[in-house]
Amino acid sequence: MLSKTKNFLNIELLKTVKKLGKNNCYLITQGDKKFHQDKIKKSGVAPLFREVVIVPERKKIAIERICRKHKNEEVIFIDDRQKFFDELDLKKCPNLKTILYTGQNLESYFQYLSTT
Repeated sequence: MLSKTKNFLNIELLKTVKKLGKNNCYLITQGDKKFHQDKIKKSGVAPLFREVVIVPERKKIAIERICRKHKNEEVIFIDDRQKFFDELDLKKCPNLKTILYTGQNLESYFQYLSTT
């Protein structure tokens, strides 16, 4: 199954990451560390990110750390699962903008990011 990992990449999100650039992108994924390490390696996406973070259960701590690290910058968090937004304490991340990805075109977000 992992040999077909590249077949399951979301092309639009991949384009988004490439446009934003490595220094602006972090990959935070949740689940079994070994499985996700293998999946990320097989997909070939690791070089597109400044940092890859694999968490066993919740993304909250990693997101809050990134927001603190970049407290004077806007941090955009894109995910396809609402539960990861619901667990966030937005008071700890006033610079965080969230996008629930449901297959929509992200081009309008690019235009916004490139003008700020």
